[in-house]
Amino acid sequence: VDIEGLDQIVDLVTEVALDVAGVSGSDERIALTPIEPDLVAAHGQDPSSSTTSGGYGPYLGTIPDMVPADSGLRLTGVREGSPAAIAGIRGGDIVVEFGGNVVGDIYTYTYALQEHKPGDSVEIVVLREGQRLTLTAVLGDER
Repeated sequence: VDIEGLDQIVDLVTEVALDVAGVSGSDERIALTPIEPDLVAAHGQDPSSSTTSGGYGPYLGTIPDMVPADSGLRLTGVREGSPAAIAGIRGGDIVVEFGGNVVGDIYTYTYALQEHKPGDSVEIVVLREGQRLTLTAVLGDER
């Protein structure tokens, strides 16, 4: 085991996590903020339901890039045979609209997805190599 290399990886991951959290400097401590029920309810979710913390729902099969894009949600890939793959969505695409909702980041994407149910046909607008494409996917079931 390369302990020195492992230590460098831990430092890098820590710096990325702090940057994403908006905290500068590795000596800072991050205060975890609980999810506010009002925020969840504002997105059409019942804060007391089990679907806010898991459960089954609509499935698209996208693999998000966890590094934020300027706007939208960049994808690193899609699951083979998934509704996303069947619709023609690819790794490298940036999802900017989902079912008529503007996608600004992974959170707005997730809320837009959760507004639908398996079997729904959804228009998804992606940016691919600078071009806007409108694709249609039929959502699957996570189970």
